Amino acid sequence: MAACKLGCAAKYEVSITYRGGSQPLGVFEPEVVTWGRVQDDYSEARIDLPASCCGKLEQVRSWSHEVHIARDGEEVWCGPVAVDTNCRSGNVIIARDVLWWLQRRVIHDDHVSAAQGSVSIARDLIVDGFAPDDPNVLAYLDTAGTGVISDREYLANSKYVLDALKDLAKGGIDLTTVGRRIVVRPQGMSLGRTAILNCEHFQGDVCASDNGLQAATKAILKGDGVTGEAGGVDPYFGLVEVLQEDTTIKSAATAADQARAIVAAGNPPPLLVQPPDNSALSPEAPVCVSQLVPGVTVPVVLDCVCRSVAQDMRLSKLTVRWDATGEQVGVLLQPVMAEVSE
Repeated sequence: MAACKLGCAAKYEVSITYRGGSQPLGVFEPEVVTWGRVQDDYSEARIDLPASCCGKLEQVRSWSHEVHIARDGEEVWCGPVAVDTNCRSGNVIIARDVLWWLQRRVIHDDHVSAAQGSVSIARDLIVDGFAPDDPNVLAYLDTAGTGVISDREYLANSKYVLDALKDLAKGGIDLTTVGRRIVVRPQGMSLGRTAILNCEHFQGDVCASDNGLQAATKAILKGDGVTGEAGGVDPYFGLVEVLQEDTTIKSAATAADQARAIVAAGNPPPLLVQPPDNSALSPEAPVCVSQLVPGVTVPVVLDCVCRSVAQDMRLSKLTVRWDATGEQVGVLLQPVMAEVSE
């Protein structure tokens, strides 16, 4: 693996295009940029531009236009405009990544799966959502592996596509975006591996948290006329029950598989590693921004906190802010579940 270093961005540029990435409207130098990447949901970007940038900004319309963010000349984020606010004091654009389109696309056809892998189900739903009007996303759809074999039913006009994908993410898939690329993998499959991070690679504070809010020693999953259970009383943690409902699940076996996934993620309670607010990775951290994709494995060795950590973690969220004072890159790391190879 080539050596990486996070560095500190010297310049951010924002370009605005018509949806699909065509017909450039203009390139702008922002005052403040925030962006990120997140697992199993859409991410959001905020662009603060000076009032002097007005000009072509008056042509920007939500859904019709896209924002493209470049960090030192390399595009790191893109997605449709959600809100464009023009004030006498300046301009603010809020955009969301390409998954946001699927939060406003209903399921158009019936999808009744029998013994189908969750990754394949997700792919079918994404294709369904973009089929009537594809803003140049399907060509970049990136799926691999099989995922949990399940029996599910998604009927036309029953819900938004992204909500259905979030159902699958509870126990079958991991989902994220990188630019135009929607990445779908079986839950637990690593997207790669970075170099080791230690205390010196964090600026300011860093915390290791035993997060009991996500604990589960037993899970009950209620489907459509079926119920699946997994786990029970743990000899150390006792009984911590989680009850979820997903009416798209039609078989007891699928419900039981999802219940097992909930317990696997919550017993023991997950140990989170993250810098608190106003803290970030050091520019000397041996990782590239291109590597910081939710799903990548990050080995962590922390001996500067009371609860020492020396284990593989999984990146689940990236948050970046840049302004005249510099750049802050924050990460949220969670324990690695059992590795998946297919």
